[in-house]
Amino acid sequence: MMEAVSENLNEVPPRTLKPINLSNIVSSSQAHLHKHDSMIRCLLCEEEFPATESGVNNPILPHLMIQHQLVIADVQNIAQFPKYIRYWTERLQGVNNITDIFVMVNSDKTNPETGKENPTDNQLYLLTDFLPEDFSLRSRLSREKLTSILDGHISDRVDPTFDRKCLFCKEQFTGERSAMFRHMALNHSFNIGNPDNIINANEFLDILQVSLDNFQCLFCENVFKDWVTLKEHMRKKGHKRINPKNVEYDRFYLINYLDPGKNWKDMQLDPEYEFEEQQVEKDRIQELDWSDWTDTEGDALSVCLFCPFTARNIHDVFNHMKEEHDFDLCAMGLEFYEQVKMVNYIRRQVYMNKCPYCLEQFEDRLSLQSHLQSHKHYRLPEDERLWNIDEYFYPTLEDDTMLCYLQDIDEDE
Repeated sequence: MMEAVSENLNEVPPRTLKPINLSNIVSSSQAHLHKHDSMIRCLLCEEEFPATESGVNNPILPHLMIQHQLVIADVQNIAQFPKYIRYWTERLQGVNNITDIFVMVNSDKTNPETGKENPTDNQLYLLTDFLPEDFSLRSRLSREKLTSILDGHISDRVDPTFDRKCLFCKEQFTGERSAMFRHMALNHSFNIGNPDNIINANEFLDILQVSLDNFQCLFCENVFKDWVTLKEHMRKKGHKRINPKNVEYDRFYLINYLDPGKNWKDMQLDPEYEFEEQQVEKDRIQELDWSDWTDTEGDALSVCLFCPFTARNIHDVFNHMKEEHDFDLCAMGLEFYEQVKMVNYIRRQVYMNKCPYCLEQFEDRLSLQSHLQSHKHYRLPEDERLWNIDEYFYPTLEDDTMLCYLQDIDEDE
């Protein structure tokens, strides 16, 4: 028996249940089946189904609804779907009345598209993360998936065999993928996010390269007659980015594994991720001549974690923090991902005019700077749980160049 779950109801994220689209669930039974190494058994009977990693379009869904009037909510957000099903299959062994566990909801019998009645009773059982046990299970499976992703991501990030040409010019990059991403952002104004948030970078770049080779715009995805017409279109229309509606890109962003149900596009829309400092860098990038898609020299602007000090050489910023704030990032003994979370945590607190050490809130940036200086609070809080959490994997400051150089600190020292 898997571990018992006793999560407090207050830990369930406050959200609103969305209407259940029965037509979509029923239609998924027509999905093509593929061969799989294992099978999963229905929660409530002996019938078996393919153990697909994703539950989307798995034929077990229409079976559960039609045969057992059971619906699994937000199945697209469930990591390791076979483990999820096997947990509930075992959990329900010996349970006489599933109404003691599941939520009961009413369903409209009429299909809005056909006008015909849906092949179910009016009431359905709902398996949702509004239930503390289900919420805990989904969270645990997501953490397991994230751990696996990060293990592979570490080796991918430092892959010495990385060797490929820029998507837009002839410059070759070997051994460090982050240099290529920075080059495309600064010299071609093509920004797909911080390189350390990209998973399976080679596969991602292969997909983008195929589109460009076919003279297809990466944003609107229209196809043009030749390369010259394509690049002129992307320059004039401002289409120097990928299509946010193309779900094929979702699997290449770490955020999709950090916060199930919220992807990289949603995170960029959050007000807390909008910063005044971004506009300075964006304006500078827009001044570059992107029409020729050629390389130009120059380093990105880097900013201190605690004050407005900026420099184009990242090591000048590190030295400034060490000398002015007695904050030696290189001597903290943190692993790479701990450094990432530390940087994002401090940036978030400073942006919110809050002391990163004592968490005291101030009305403006000047008051915060005065507090940091007088109390010497240029450091992390004593409770590691405040900053060493998954929430700070995702960059607080868009295009934060400091994150791009963290991996080089120990080597350079």
